[in-house]
Amino acid sequence: ALAYGEAGDVLRMRNLLLKSLTIKENHFGHEHQELCLTLANLGMACAALKEMDASRSYCHRALILCHFEAAPVSRRHGIVLLRTATVQMSLHQVQTASELVGMACNTLDKALGWKAGHRILNLECTRMARI
Repeated sequence: ALAYGEAGDVLRMRNLLLKSLTIKENHFGHEHQELCLTLANLGMACAALKEMDASRSYCHRALILCHFEAAPVSRRHGIVLLRTATVQMSLHQVQTASELVGMACNTLDKALGWKAGHRILNLECTRMARI
């Protein structure tokens, strides 16, 4: 789905992500960690389509699923934080976006080590800029 967004077809990206979300919700339930990345991606797609209420809703839900004490420190969670930070920037919530980026860097560093964590950070920033 992200490849469509990177190629400029954000509407198709959003529609594929919605299908993916439905499948994951049916399989895992509505409050499972597996949903957080799809929700963050939906938030980005909706922000790109200027569907700001939907974007906020998806990102809020992604952050809730991503933030609980037993949540693993993983690449996935770092990327969720980065993608929700992108949405916050599009909503002109600079302070919130900055805090999320800091949390993402810490999460990626813990999960992958400093060098790999920053490589992922750079790759994700490039990907998000294309969408």
